[in-house]
Amino acid sequence: MELATLQGSNVLDVETVEDSMDLKPAEGRSGIDWTPIAHGARSTFAVVHLGPLRLLGANLPPSLFEGTIREARYTVWLGMEDPHRSVVNGMPLPDAALVLGGPGSRCQSYWPIDAKPAQAAAALFIPAELRPAGWPDAAPLLTVHLVDPAGLQRLRQHLRATIRLASAQPERFAADGDRRAMGAEVVARVANLLATATVQTQAKPGFSRACIEMLDQIDRFIVKRLDRPILLGDVADALRVAPRTVHNIMKLTRGMTLQTYVTIFRMRSARRHLLRTEDCDLVKQAALRHGFVHLGRFAQAYARFFGETPSTTLARRRVEGNKAENAGS
Repeated sequence: MELATLQGSNVLDVETVEDSMDLKPAEGRSGIDWTPIAHGARSTFAVVHLGPLRLLGANLPPSLFEGTIREARYTVWLGMEDPHRSVVNGMPLPDAALVLGGPGSRCQSYWPIDAKPAQAAAALFIPAELRPAGWPDAAPLLTVHLVDPAGLQRLRQHLRATIRLASAQPERFAADGDRRAMGAEVVARVANLLATATVQTQAKPGFSRACIEMLDQIDRFIVKRLDRPILLGDVADALRVAPRTVHNIMKLTRGMTLQTYVTIFRMRSARRHLLRTEDCDLVKQAALRHGFVHLGRFAQAYARFFGETPSTTLARRRVEGNKAENAGS
């Protein structure tokens, strides 16, 4: 599902970015954090507005997806190709499956680093009032529903066709009634698949709410220590568990070691500072705040991650700030 060549329209938003913080705020996103873990890869999102329902198509590199759905709506997620290298709740996603979540559901999934160069996925964001009768209730974790493979292929074809149509013939979506009817058809197709689906065992052994809570504790520890070395033993001591427990939880839920995750976390936090923090006027400030004492090594690692030097990122923020000041004067 190639999205980057599509033209946006009054019913289709198309956006290609290199990082999640580059995404413009838009209605129709789940609120779940998306973090690309591959260096220098570009991602494309296409959002079709079907009345109150949103259809999202995405081409993404290896990535981490986590967070809790807080909106009063339901999410349906599916891979758009086979095989799809996704891990949900610590378990590989079967080819013929839909992933469901609702208000309060936790998403903890990832596409591994060797799922290159990119994978295609689609998601539906369905307001609670449009949820059909008999729709599965929201669970604490996203649930995986095994569906008819032929029916899933037909759904994929329909979603691809809808996204392409929104780009090529937006006039077909001009009337509100037409948009709502298209959205209702998509929901009906999903409901038909779910009517004969079976629910996969929710999570791999060892994956639990307690495991998720420990992940959140790990993140809070990292945030507090961004300017200092972060060792596996230090995290384990803070959580009062064995170092092996921390290692296993990171591999199970995020598909990477603690140190790999810390490096990615630091790099993205440093970029956020360079782009958005007004009191960050020097690259050295961002490096030191994030535990990089050697400025040259920080610049090299940053360039590998983002395809530009930290000084280029900082310069772009200054240019954008000057444009905003001139527009307001």
